[in-house]
Amino acid sequence: MLQTPLYTLTEALALRRITPKQPRKGKAPQADFVALCAILDRIVTRFHNPATFALLTHGEQLVYDLGYEMDAEVLNGGWHQFLANSSGDNAERNKAYLREVGADDVLALLERVSAVFPNGIVPTERTRRNKGLIRAEEADEHGFDAIFDPASSEYHRVCPAFYSRLMDYVEAHQEAFTRPDDAAVKKSGRVADVPRS
Repeated sequence: MLQTPLYTLTEALALRRITPKQPRKGKAPQADFVALCAILDRIVTRFHNPATFALLTHGEQLVYDLGYEMDAEVLNGGWHQFLANSSGDNAERNKAYLREVGADDVLALLERVSAVFPNGIVPTERTRRNKGLIRAEEADEHGFDAIFDPASSEYHRVCPAFYSRLMDYVEAHQEAFTRPDDAAVKKSGRVADVPRS
């Protein structure tokens, strides 16, 4: 177990208004990204496997799927990695989530890469999805790269606005993010056992 500070919901939301200090090299993390990480830390204290994922609120599932699973995959290896891995199982659900939070720019990117599948619908089964990706790439490698490479680069550019959309959603739906209870967090010394991925 990794020990990480756990913020109350009020404290996590307040992180949006704090200007992070500039590290020695590179850019300081955006305040909404820092706040999103604090919200994700709260969510993972209750999510350990598919059975406990089902116990999360709709809002928690949305923020976890978009703000952790999709975001990490696309930042790490682009849209192709997101779709090729198990994270792609939720691509169609993620489209609905992106509509719900108003992240039209990210939705447009996901729909652009989904166009390599029949009718633009991403299969939920990983084997079918990977066969479809391979077929599309073999049919037109240059065209395939012309879709995926710019969409992956563009995602990096729109991330700050995307994190802000997710945090706007959390602020507007605070009732979905009340667990763990703030009183319990303060009583526990604000440190949670977070499972290592």
